[in-house]
Amino acid sequence: TSIPPSSLSELFSPGGLYFIPWKIRNSEIQDDGKSIESSLSESDSIDLASLMDDPVPDSTTEALIEESNAKWHVYVCQSKQCLERGAGATLDAFVGLAPSEWVVVHPAILPRSKGKGPNVRCIPADTSSAQALEISNVDSVEKVYRILTAHMGVEGVDEAACECLKWNYRGNEHLEKGEISEAIAAYDKAIETGYADQEGVVLLMRATAYLKRASQHKVALQRVVRQLQRAVPDSRNTQLVYGLAQRNPEVSKALVGRVVQNSGRQESIFQHTQYRHGLYQYALLHAAHDALRATQRVPHYAKTWLRAGEVLAELWKLKESAQYYETAMELDPTLSDTLQPVIARLKKRQEFLNTARAYGCSEDTLRLSLDVAG
Repeated sequence: TSIPPSSLSELFSPGGLYFIPWKIRNSEIQDDGKSIESSLSESDSIDLASLMDDPVPDSTTEALIEESNAKWHVYVCQSKQCLERGAGATLDAFVGLAPSEWVVVHPAILPRSKGKGPNVRCIPADTSSAQALEISNVDSVEKVYRILTAHMGVEGVDEAACECLKWNYRGNEHLEKGEISEAIAAYDKAIETGYADQEGVVLLMRATAYLKRASQHKVALQRVVRQLQRAVPDSRNTQLVYGLAQRNPEVSKALVGRVVQNSGRQESIFQHTQYRHGLYQYALLHAAHDALRATQRVPHYAKTWLRAGEVLAELWKLKESAQYYETAMELDPTLSDTLQPVIARLKKRQEFLNTARAYGCSEDTLRLSLDVAG
């Protein structure tokens, strides 16, 4: 089963890497997208195996190359410095864009270069027909697309895939900064490209964005409810006011006017509470729609089922939430230690919900109370 491109970088470790000791021509893609050339001398060719704790012998490397019919091998540096500059996304972009019959993409730990990361090394299978490249500052999907098409001459690179990945990564950047609206807008554009291979991952990320938006609305909802609680007098104070009005007819008119004024303020706050609750529910429904669709697009990917379970729990669909969590654990057994206690809490919440319904609580009142309480 294939793995979504956005998750591939999580699956690799330096122990699975190897190096092909060919001489490299160095170039850097600048911010304006143009390639400037500089060269390394023959004495500057680098043996990456010497940098690894457990290097793979050259014979293993040669055997792997011989078994592959690909015309290029691309190594994307995953060092700490490169990862801080987005090398994980660069690796995913190469995997997502490069046709497998043309290019084999490898995560790697490359030596530091003069240029800024992320750094990429592109090595042709046939050195007589093309030169090897070492390129730095490969920090966007557009640059990956240009390397594949213009520098490596790779055919069959899907432009829709490039556009989809571009907007997906922009959405991820906005999401990391807490810019929820901008993230959702970027994910919308990614889905509009119609690139089906990446749709499930984009839906998962958009569901995450909507879930974060719901969380923001929930905080605002709880704040408004606290205002409402302060505005509504307790029963004892209400009795005191009415008793005072009965004993002092001369002030009863003013007291009644004050009560009416406070009631109007309470009604306004209550309407605002309903409005905030509606926004919270609306964001959750969007998140649920995307998360459930993501489980259909990439059913083998545990994170889609995990996200769907989270959203359904927020919607108080507790039985369904537990079922999605269980599927996530089947796909990724490492989640069991985390999710088993969560499923146990869901069962207790379901018991409470059943008891409240048995006492005749209306669904709207019950849902609002539960959402505010968390």
